[in-house]
Amino acid sequence: NYGNMFVVTSYEKNTFNNVFISKSENNGDTWSDAISLQNDDSTHYFMPHAFLDKKTGNYYIVYYQSKNFQTNIILSYKIFGEKNFKHLKVNTSSFKLNNDKLFMGDYINVCAVKNQISIVWTEKQNANTVVKTRNIFL
Repeated sequence: NYGNMFVVTSYEKNTFNNVFISKSENNGDTWSDAISLQNDDSTHYFMPHAFLDKKTGNYYIVYYQSKNFQTNIILSYKIFGEKNFKHLKVNTSSFKLNNDKLFMGDYINVCAVKNQISIVWTEKQNANTVVKTRNIFL
């Protein structure tokens, strides 16, 4: 609404991937400097997907976080009118990524309406790739 746009991406900086966000308040004519959602420089953050709850103005970003082959799903969210993002671990237990031939999938997404947030992702369990979901109400 009102010309506000957000771009979210992940790219490598200082040998680790981080999630960055940039904002335009004039329909994309000019953009803010990209800011990192994380402060940790020894963790990979990748495959972000974002959603704006049009009913509340809250902004949600979900992505993978991997360190020492342990992977988690992180939800970063910004409540309308607040300055900073908050972060929440979504999955109940970490899962392991390694370099075997099993493709984990690259499926992750978030959707929200009136603070009811639905998240879907894929992860590895033993020799299988599984689809997981979680609903969160803020």
